[in-house]
Formats: sequence, C-alpha cells, structure tokens
Amino acid sequence: MDRIMYILVVAMLISWLILILYWRYVQAFKAFMKDLNRISYRIQKKDFSVRVRKSNNAEVMAFVNNFNSTLSSLDKSFYDLAKKNRQLDAIIKSVSNGIIVIDINNRVYLINSVAREFIDYGASGRLEGMPISGIVKNEALLDFIVYNVGMNTSVSKEIRSSKGRTFKVKIDPVKMHLEKDLVISSVINIEDISERIRLENIRRDFAANVSHELKTPLTSIQGFIETLKVNDETIDSATRKRFLDIIDNESSRLRILINDILMLSSIEGDIDLSLEKVDLREENQKMLDLFEDKLSEKGVEISFDYNGLESIYTHREYYKGLMINLISNAIKYNKPGGYVRVMFFEDQDNYRIWVKDNGIGIGQEEQERIFERFYRVTKSRNKEVDGTGLGLAIVKHIILSLGGDIGLESVLGQGSIFKISLPKKQ
Repeated sequence: MDRIMYILVVAMLISWLILILYWRYVQAFKAFMKDLNRISYRIQKKDFSVRVRKSNNAEVMAFVNNFNSTLSSLDKSFYDLAKKNRQLDAIIKSVSNGIIVIDINNRVYLINSVAREFIDYGASGRLEGMPISGIVKNEALLDFIVYNVGMNTSVSKEIRSSKGRTFKVKIDPVKMHLEKDLVISSVINIEDISERIRLENIRRDFAANVSHELKTPLTSIQGFIETLKVNDETIDSATRKRFLDIIDNESSRLRILINDILMLSSIEGDIDLSLEKVDLREENQKMLDLFEDKLSEKGVEISFDYNGLESIYTHREYYKGLMINLISNAIKYNKPGGYVRVMFFEDQDNYRIWVKDNGIGIGQEEQERIFERFYRVTKSRNKEVDGTGLGLAIVKHIILSLGGDIGLESVLGQGSIFKISLPKKQ
C-alpha cells in the first residue's frame, strides 16, 4: 500500500512539474509571439532599429539571433539607401536647372524646386504621381513635352514664358525599371537662358552700334577728302577751310569714340586695381581746366563742396574717368546759365559723391536705360549735342569695379542728381 501511495505521489509531482513547465513554455511562447507582433508592426513602419528580446530557450535564442542579425542588415541597408537618397535629393535641389522625371504614363516621378518655379507651381504641394498635363500651365511647354516624351532620341527647344523669360527645354529618353510596373520614360531639363539671350543681344547691339558710330565719321571724312582731291584746283580757301574743319571735328569724334571703347574694355578686364590716396582739390582743378572752354561757351557755373573731405582712397584714373564723364554730361545737357554742383560726403563705411545740375533732366521711362552702352536720352539725340553714348556706361562699370553703387534722381526739365557711393575698404 505504501508503495502504491509513493508511486501516486511521484506521478502527481511529475504531472505538476510537466504542467508548470508547459505553463512556463506557453507564457514564454506568448511573450515571444507578442514581441514578434511588436517587431512586425515596427518593421511595417519601416523602423528596422528594433530587436527581438533574448530568450532562455536555446532553440528560440538561435532564431532570435538570426532574426536580429537580419534586422541589423536591413537597418544598415535602408540607412545607406536613405543616405544616398538624401545626397541625391541635395544634388538635384542644388542644380540650377529645372529637372522633371516622367514615367511611361506621363506622370511625374521626380521634380526639383527649380522646376517648380519654372512651371509657376510654387514650393508647396506634392506633385509626384500627378500627370504632367495637370501641372504645366504653359501650353507651348506642355505640347512639347507631351509630343516628345517617350521618344528614343534627345530633343530640345527654346520656349518663351508668359513672364517674358526664355527657357531651353531638353528631353532625354531614359529606360530604368524601378518597380514591377514602373519604368522611367524621360528626363526633362529646363534651363533659364533669358540672361544669356540678353547678353547676346547686348553684344550684337554693341557691335552694330560700334560699326555705325565708326562708319559715320569715317564716311564723312572720306567724302570730304575725295571732294578736296577731285576739286583741289577749283575750291576756294574758305570752302577748303570749312571742309578741313569738318574733317578735324569728325576725326576728334572718332578718336573720342575709340578712346571710350578702349577705356570700357580696360575697365571690364581690370582685375588688380592699384588704389592710392587721391587729393580731391588737386584732381578736380585739373578737370576744371579741361572744361573751362565748355563752361564759358555754355555759361554754366560749377562749384565743389567738400564738406571737410579732402582726399579719398581709390583708383586715380578711375576717379578721373568717373568725374570727367559725369561733369561733362552735366554741362552738355544743361541750360544756358545753368549750374553744376559737385558735393562730397563720407560716413563710417563709404565715400559719397553727388553731381547735381539743373539741366534738361531725364524722363522716368528712360532712367533705367541711361547706363546702357550707346543709349542717349531722347531729347539729346541731335547733332548739336556731341557724344558717343558710352559715358554713363563707363561710369557704371567704374563704380562696379570699385565695389560701389550709383543712383539717379531726375525730373524732366528740372535737372538730375547722380548719387555715387564708394566703399572705403575696396
């Protein structure tokens, strides 16, 4: 009997032990599954930094180690991919051209901020996935894109926007399988060439104007010389002198034009400027000697107000060219009995020079153009007022070379004030 009882007690203990072990195993398995569920949720959110908790079970621990090792590899791969994406995004954003990538369904796969600006769409709002026809407002641009997207060769075209800007649009074919159903079709490169065209027009106009300005005095000189040669014996002395005076005047005009062109070219090519202390009174007196005849002929009075500023630190020849052109214009376009006031000031950072006159003035619509090469104010375009139209262009380039700024205040019929600012530290 005792033996049976002993066996029963042992059997019960073993059963309880099995139940306890089974209960602990079930609890551990439930905890493991709960942890896996937590991990799967985090992975679904693309968070690969999570790890499965360690287990006391050897078999489970082997699985945990392998699973965590896989997560580490995925985490590193996605980190590297995200890093490359950030680098690519930074590169695309920094590109000065607009970039639009289109898939085979004419939907936007990628677009940078510059392209957004070019198509007048602004910085906000997601465009990826939208049809290209839904975001491009310029009809000429849209027609060009829709017609050429998917072609096997690169094509380009210049397109003008409603705001007057000109773009060079280039479409390059690209075949790249990124996903099961996605194939990149084309890359659209949009370049703003408005400034380039403007500069090309300036160069073309400059060449045309130079040719015209050189041709006019040369034609006149050649004509009078031919007349003198053919009719040398029949021309009286008074006529001969008048012809020679015209030749002399046209030669002077030609010399001034060539000097102005050479000076403008010199300013644009001058990189290393030699700066020195310039005595204002001394340099201004030298200029007054140059203008003495013109001031007397026109009856114009000129004065200098230094306001305690006796010298400035700048490029001597540039200062002379700057002041000669401004004062010459102030006299040339003045009224008989008018005045020219040259005023000097300084503050902590800048020298300031004002050249004021009470001459013909400049109309509001022409004030933005007076610094263009060969541009002359409408009322001054007559043979009585000599000039090359390069004076204020030279002034502007001198000031830019010295790191300064120039402004203009003018009222038609009342006069003008040119306000110059030159930095003390250049």
